Amino acid sequence: GWIFDLLVHGGFGVPEARYTEKQFRSDDEVYFADINKDRTRVVIATLGKSGSSAQIWDTENGQPVVELLGRAGLVNCAAFSPDGRFVVTASWDKTAQVWDASSGRRSGEPLGHAVTSAAFSSDARLVVTASLDRTAQIWDAATSKEAYPPLVHPSPVDFAAFSPDDHFVVTASWDGIARLWEVSNQKVRELSRHQGHVRSAAFSPDGKQVVTVSTDKTARVWDVATRSEER
Repeated sequence: GWIFDLLVHGGFGVPEARYTEKQFRSDDEVYFADINKDRTRVVIATLGKSGSSAQIWDTENGQPVVELLGRAGLVNCAAFSPDGRFVVTASWDKTAQVWDASSGRRSGEPLGHAVTSAAFSSDARLVVTASLDRTAQIWDAATSKEAYPPLVHPSPVDFAAFSPDDHFVVTASWDGIARLWEVSNQKVRELSRHQGHVRSAAFSPDGKQVVTVSTDKTARVWDVATRSEER
């Protein structure tokens, strides 16, 4: 089976943080993994002979504890809400879905468009999805309704995530540009262009920086205030 390692740590930039490697074994191919805030559970997205699914594993004993219902398409992303109560998955069946992390039951209706990634806001009230339909969409996690107008791009969007204060969403697009969107009014700021698709992006814990990765074989760090690359 496939073996994947998880580095469980006590904090970023904390001198006394202790690092412990945990190993989990899955019989299926693993596409994505995320860990909850208290580091007691890991969610993984897998693909096997019986189809694609997401599973929640116990970090102490390395055993699966909850299996989320399989989807018609490949589950290519799975992420915990900040409080660990929910998981959101993105699937090639053109939907994202919020799940109860304790029971494995669906929470609300599917969030529908050709989803490539999904992530919660810091308060778990909102979900942002990226899509091949050239948009990112912000949803109300409780009602499964669109919370804001779509964030329209000129090309497909691979990834989207909230800033730590939920003021911004960062998106990564096939046109080589990462964009910062103000959630309240959809004002957009462009970061300088990569030479290839921007595949993913993430904020620093304080929200002052963004790191982007691209098919141009580079990762770049940007200052959010100035939108300039840090060197």
